[in-house]
Amino acid sequence: MVDEVRYEVLRKVDRIEIRRYPSLILATVRERSDNSSFRTLFDYIRGNNRTEKRVPMTSPVITGRRIPRTSPVLSGEDTFSFVLPDEYDGKSAPIPNDQRIEIETIRSRIMAVLQFSGRIDGKLLARKEEELLMSITGMDIQIKGEPILMRYNSPFMPGPFRRNEVAVEVDFHP
Repeated sequence: MVDEVRYEVLRKVDRIEIRRYPSLILATVRERSDNSSFRTLFDYIRGNNRTEKRVPMTSPVITGRRIPRTSPVLSGEDTFSFVLPDEYDGKSAPIPNDQRIEIETIRSRIMAVLQFSGRIDGKLLARKEEELLMSITGMDIQIKGEPILMRYNSPFMPGPFRRNEVAVEVDFHP
């Protein structure tokens, strides 16, 4: 069983949850295909790092785009990230042997999240992002950035049983 990132649900409106996430440490690869990025990061957690230490897999796997001038915010340049377990911080995370991998700290943030199932393709993702953004607009909550995709299951899980989420950072004061 894979550990999941912990979060606090602040509010739920229909299918949208407003969640507070803690600071996270990510291992990130930029501008590569999902399959290639996954393999690169999987090699890292399987011991392809300077200490040759295995790092437990966590979920979700995060796919996003980076907005220039707001570093680090997952949301312009394609990114693919593994969340490192809570036991690591920016200084204790194993140093990658592969220079394409960056270790970054993402500050605590509040995210609006829509959960859904299925195999991800461009059309499904676009529909779910639009559904999320339209729902938030109806809540009168300010959006900060672009949506990200969070995937919780292995690629071998049948589509109807997959847990996927689209999320976007929001300005929300409970």
